[in-house]
Formats: sequence, structure tokens, C-alpha cells
Amino acid sequence: MRLFVAIDIDEDNKNFLWERAKQLKNMGFRGSFPRKENYHITLKFLGEVDERLIPEIKEALKKAAAETAPFELSLSERGVFPGYRQPRVVWIGIKEETGALKKLFSSVEDELSRLGFERERRPFSPHLTLARIKSITPQGKKSLLEFCSKKDYVGKVRVGKFVLYQSILDSRGAIYKKIAEFQLKE
Repeated sequence: MRLFVAIDIDEDNKNFLWERAKQLKNMGFRGSFPRKENYHITLKFLGEVDERLIPEIKEALKKAAAETAPFELSLSERGVFPGYRQPRVVWIGIKEETGALKKLFSSVEDELSRLGFERERRPFSPHLTLARIKSITPQGKKSLLEFCSKKDYVGKVRVGKFVLYQSILDSRGAIYKKIAEFQLKE
């Protein structure tokens, strides 16, 4: 099973993200776009996992959830990975002022590393993916730069839980199936 741990996004913010993704579709690049229902903030990608490990993973994530109180985060600036010279991913950034999101990420990393899952080597960079770029024209790069310079919205997301998902790869894109939800401590 292909698994990952993520924070869900509410419907209003999914609608906002979907509208921005639709704007990108006419900007001179070929790429793919997440399904509206699939928007999430990834905390940890586990990859292919033996189904027999799920009870242990659930127990580890339950412990991680117990270490963090609910919090609020904001959708913020727009950008691209790795950079504007060769953009591959268009994203909306995440801001969280109290450190709770990083604490939750660290707790998930700590608990899952005890089960043998490798720690993330890259710095935690919370974001929401709007598009994955396969190829882009010079005009597309210019349009993308203009798109990313706009600051027209800052959405708020209340985080009271996170989810263990199974990712099922399909010819029409990934389908995400909830395995378990984990409530943060009250």
C-alpha cells in the first residue's frame, strides 16, 4: 500500500485553490493538476508499506497527535519549486506563527522513525500543490511569474486532526482513501 500522512483542507479553501488552478491551465505550460478533493498538506510520505504495519503506524500517529493542540494556519504566498528558471511545481505556501505545525511534523517524524521510516532530509516546506509542470513556454514562464506575484487572498485553516491516507494510482490521477484520522489533543 502506498501511504502518506496529511492535513485536510476545508471546502472553502479547496474551492479557492481550484479556482487558482483553473487560472494556471491557460498559461502556456503542459502539466497535471490535483483533483479538487485531493488538496492537502503533506506531513509525511511513507511510500510503499506492508499492510501488516498499519496497526503500528496508527499507534505511532495517535501518539504524535497527542503531543500537539489544535491550531490555525494561513494560506499565503504563491511560488514554484525548484525555481522560476525550471519550474516543476506551482504551490500556495502555508504560514503558521506559533510553531505548532512544525511541532506536529516533528512529532510525526519522531514516532514514525521509531518504526524504521526514514526521516525527511529536506527542510519541512509546507505547501499546497496547484500544478505539476511537464513543459513550459517562455510566455508561460512570464505568466507564471505574474501569477505568483499576486497576493489576493489569505485563507485560514483550522487544524484539529490529521489523516493517514492510502494513495491509489489511477490512469486519471491519484485517488486518496482515508485509512484513519487522528484528533489533536484538546
